[in-house]
Amino acid sequence: MFPQDIYLIQRNLSRGSNYRCLPVKWDTKQKKIVVKGTKSQKVIILTLVVSFLVSSCRLFSTFVQSNLIHKAEAAAGSMFYWASFMLRLDLPIDHVAVHLVNSIIRHPNKEFGLKKPSHVQLCIRFLYWAAETNGLLISLGTSTLSLLSPCQPILLTSLLCSGNGEILNTKCQNTLTYTTQLFLATLEFVAMQHLMTGLVYYTGTVMMQGITFLWQSGEAFERKARSNASFVELIKSYEKLKVYEKLLNSCIRSRIFLVTALVVPSLQILLSCTGIHSLHSDDTNKIQAILFLWTYIVILVFSILLFSAAGRINESSQKWIAECKRRCRNRVEKRRQMSLVLLRLEFGNNFVEPLTPLVVQEFCVRQTVSFLLLRS
Repeated sequence: MFPQDIYLIQRNLSRGSNYRCLPVKWDTKQKKIVVKGTKSQKVIILTLVVSFLVSSCRLFSTFVQSNLIHKAEAAAGSMFYWASFMLRLDLPIDHVAVHLVNSIIRHPNKEFGLKKPSHVQLCIRFLYWAAETNGLLISLGTSTLSLLSPCQPILLTSLLCSGNGEILNTKCQNTLTYTTQLFLATLEFVAMQHLMTGLVYYTGTVMMQGITFLWQSGEAFERKARSNASFVELIKSYEKLKVYEKLLNSCIRSRIFLVTALVVPSLQILLSCTGIHSLHSDDTNKIQAILFLWTYIVILVFSILLFSAAGRINESSQKWIAECKRRCRNRVEKRRQMSLVLLRLEFGNNFVEPLTPLVVQEFCVRQTVSFLLLRS
């Protein structure tokens, strides 16, 4: 792995240590990721409880709103927090994922023949920086709005508001109300930092770096297949890829990839609809609308990159197995070729195919258009 990518991982883990929201940390002496001690794990569990309560409050605020757009804004926020909570619910801790990331970090780029980062790695770097920037902007924005405009539907302070859009307040409750607002503003900032730090680690460091590594391993295998390597060597190399694919699926299939595959399309629909409607509405802050659309663009890039990379891995293995069939010279080689299984990244009981990215984006576009037509 390139030093720039390792730096981004270290930066994310450093924030996780500062906010006590990740069960792992970066060991500067061993230069690898290690699991935190028992005392630190108890603090992590406490932050998970807080995250659960915040997510529940946001879910409740979705049903309180009467306006459909306000419901969409509250639903988008609730979905973000619930997704982060599910991703961070790493109990018991998956040590395999930690070892997987450490092996990727230690793997030399020379084996892939890389002298400079690929386009996929550059996109992942962009997502790291975009997530950090977005997290800081949204944290500051939600905290400020909690004090200045507490009845925004995406805020926790909206639970303190009455039906006419004014915060519940009486003369004898002024001090209590302001204290509650200040507490909720602080909670908004910390909760958003927990959210973004957890999302970056599990979806970026574990899942995307793992998928990228498998993709690069597949490309190196294809170059080897085009050389004069023997049939037996190619079969052994492919079986190594299959072992790594099984290892990666065991880390991301049941939780990380499944939650991501379910939540990302829904977020695309909600954010695009909310952002477009907010831009054409006279009652909405334009900065808020732009922030919605910018977040949508980041999620769109992430979605396309994720499903395209996973689909590309499946497509490449399919082509190579078909090519391998032509190289078979005897019955033994034919049987070995027939025993080969396609590489595929799974989420739940499904897996990503080459056309999955188009299917996902078509679904998002159709639902977005339907929602906008419904509002027009």
